[in-house]
Amino acid sequence: MTIKICLFSKFYNDRENLERMLSTTSKYVDYMVLCDDSSNDGSREVAEKYTKDIITMPNVFTDELSHKQKLLEFAREKHPDITHFIHLDSDEILDITASEGLKRLCEFGEMFGFDSFAVHLINLWGSPCWVRVDSQFNDLTKVPIWENSPDLKFDTSEGLHRPQQPMNLKRCLKSSIQILHYGFSDFNSIARKYSTYKRHGQSGNALDRLRPDNPNIQLVPMNLSLFPADLKPRGEPQKIITTKEFDELCQKYQ
Repeated sequence: MTIKICLFSKFYNDRENLERMLSTTSKYVDYMVLCDDSSNDGSREVAEKYTKDIITMPNVFTDELSHKQKLLEFAREKHPDITHFIHLDSDEILDITASEGLKRLCEFGEMFGFDSFAVHLINLWGSPCWVRVDSQFNDLTKVPIWENSPDLKFDTSEGLHRPQQPMNLKRCLKSSIQILHYGFSDFNSIARKYSTYKRHGQSGNALDRLRPDNPNIQLVPMNLSLFPADLKPRGEPQKIITTKEFDELCQKYQ
């Protein structure tokens, strides 16, 4: 069987991250299918540089899984020969090993009966040069690689932080490929996520741990060799932000 990999992603007003993700991922996938949640910052124009296979949905944060179900159906209709999906958020990329390793991983799954693969999530924090490791930030895995099957279907019930992979995956293997998550890699992005989760009812430690003035934060230097060559940053010291500065950033996203 010829492996045909399709990027599966949705985005909303995330132009800079989206450009990075699409540029990097385009080098090792065969197709890209995207869901635009009605962006108005130029993200759609960025996406159209890489693919015309884009659906548009309303920006309803709690409906993200129903949007993904529609995107899954759209992808299968447009490209019936897809064998595997790779699901990335617009603020994520796979590490440098994916350029050769992703297709080999899918071939391995075909040979030994694995229909999905889990990967470790590296949460860059405050800068691409630092990784957050406290409060389970370094214990996260995702299942973003799936074999295409008629049984794939998302759980579309509402709620925050629901499983982002389809139901009915039967045999999953942990992969050595890792995701580099840029969603916390600058304080503007942290403020945006903090404000979004707060607006949708998150509270307590689950919310407060996102504040960069949290005294329990533990950071370690990022292994810069994991970045694709064109994204490799220069080393830099940890960045610090005051409570007042962070609260002022959050007001932008109220």
